[in-house]
Amino acid sequence: MKNCAHDKFNLNWSLFDVFKFRHVKTLVVINTLGIMLMPLGTRQKLKTAAGMFVVVLLLCSNAFADARSEYLINMLQNGGSYRVRVQAANTLGQIRCQDGVPALVRALEDDHELVVISAATALGQIADTSVIPKVAAALNSNSNKAAKSQLQATLRVLKALSGEGAVEDAQSAKPEFLIHIDAMGNSSEVQRDELTDLLRNVVIKRLRREPGVIIQEPGMTAKSVTKKLKKEKLRGYILSGSILRMEHSGDQLIVKLSLNVFTNPGYNLLIMPSAEGAVPVIAGPMTRKTEQAAQMRALKAVAEALIGNVFKTLHTLDD
Repeated sequence: MKNCAHDKFNLNWSLFDVFKFRHVKTLVVINTLGIMLMPLGTRQKLKTAAGMFVVVLLLCSNAFADARSEYLINMLQNGGSYRVRVQAANTLGQIRCQDGVPALVRALEDDHELVVISAATALGQIADTSVIPKVAAALNSNSNKAAKSQLQATLRVLKALSGEGAVEDAQSAKPEFLIHIDAMGNSSEVQRDELTDLLRNVVIKRLRREPGVIIQEPGMTAKSVTKKLKKEKLRGYILSGSILRMEHSGDQLIVKLSLNVFTNPGYNLLIMPSAEGAVPVIAGPMTRKTEQAAQMRALKAVAEALIGNVFKTLHTLDD
């Protein structure tokens, strides 16, 4: 078991001073909601339960930590006291233990409301969007008011992270921008062919969630672009990007991206923003699958914030 880590994320801007990163905020919000949405009596019970069991948090980056994770999962599944199960779920969420997700999903059906609340909160902290159907099913079947509140909060967070619902909102907005996605590059030390495709896919998915954006169809000529812009009263831009940095530093994967925004047609450079971020990973060797998953998280995190601020800037430019 090596899919556990403390949550760390830092972003530095080379162009934009104002930064609002939805991913980090939602992870903070769900922790707050996990307590604030409960009735007072329930909150006191949870605080009492947590106070009776102190679990030492360790990074899951070595054999001892692996055993610790297995112990926590076993306690969540087989703990005779609800207090034990509550603290096990809390700790799995705090260390972002991906290996604990199946057990946490099963804990959503626990007989005790506090276990359900703690498991739901932990799933939001781990931010594995694949559990959305399971959380939704638990919400529909649970009748406890406090548990339903936390399940709803977790579901909102996971849907926001996955972009579910945002695509519909973007498509319903009035079209304003026609975006041609140009070449993506990679000048980092990690030279893998699939990284540029990965960046391109991340950018496309992010653009589809941006209100008012139409992605230009392949093969359009400059003349047809001009005609479309005039007919539909759109503003045209070309977007290219590059991975400038991708490297491990201890228990973090650091990624730096740059974007180039040009006029469309015309290809005149307008802005060149860049951003750097770090997501938690396990120190030491990782499997190829785990490495690719970490790279995807890092690219999505930085691209999310970077593209959002690009469009804030584009909205301020003169037509």
